[in-house]
Amino acid sequence: MKSRKSKFRAGILQHTYKITKDFGILFYRIEDRLMMFTIQSVMARKHNIRVVAASYMFTHMHEGAVAADKSQLDAFERDCMNIYVKAYNNDVGREGRLFKTPYGFSLKVSDKERRHCCLYILNNHVEKKLVKSAIHSRWDFLAYYHNPNPFSEPLVKRKASYYLREACSIVDHEYDAGRYLKSALLRGMMRKINKDTEKEQLIDYIITKYMFIDFDYCINLFGSFDELILAADSVTGYDYDIDEKFNRYPDTPYAEMIPLAEKDGLLGKVTSIPSLENSSEQVADSK
Repeated sequence: MKSRKSKFRAGILQHTYKITKDFGILFYRIEDRLMMFTIQSVMARKHNIRVVAASYMFTHMHEGAVAADKSQLDAFERDCMNIYVKAYNNDVGREGRLFKTPYGFSLKVSDKERRHCCLYILNNHVEKKLVKSAIHSRWDFLAYYHNPNPFSEPLVKRKASYYLREACSIVDHEYDAGRYLKSALLRGMMRKINKDTEKEQLIDYIITKYMFIDFDYCINLFGSFDELILAADSVTGYDYDIDEKFNRYPDTPYAEMIPLAEKDGLLGKVTSIPSLENSSEQVADSK
């Protein structure tokens, strides 16, 4: 995927963008998102990449990244994509590429460009009608800046169930070993935990443990964390340099459809859930 301004400059913010080649689903389950997050965490440390913002959508991903050279950024993106695609294909029973390649990127030099880039990335869930404010989305990770458990009750391990304590120990062990969390391992841990409240605690624990996003970069552009939140609530942000296909539909049907499909046992070996845009066009054509 090419951007309209695909230049690179060492130490300067790049907006990177990845979308599936068929505009289909990228993350079926929470475990898929957690696997990607831990992959990026491990690879960011390996390649010494500074990721300053991120957003995981149902069909695509955005990141703000700073690298010393283009080959460093390429290696980070390549490793993250290759590892995730291999695991994804194995899970859903498909073959071949998942993402459009190469990834899209655009250079952000001025403070104005960088501010708009950060707001654009952080407000993706707002634009897709999934939340009212960026701080309310788990998958732009901003809520974790000041809070290790923004979407769950504080975790007190001595009061937690045996399986939650065991899961936290596994997470600690894998993190210390420099390994990402595979989706099969994540699903196994989740299945053993009976309480939804404890599942939420485990999700927060994993994200906090593997947190790699340096939000201080974005915060410094706005002066404070509160000013960043205020700006995100007031201005959407933009990036005209990314060649992103405009999709006018909200993502709320994905949020409703996928849990129902999983509950009914329909997320076994599936190749993809069709994109909302293609589905809507097919319905219109049939009338």
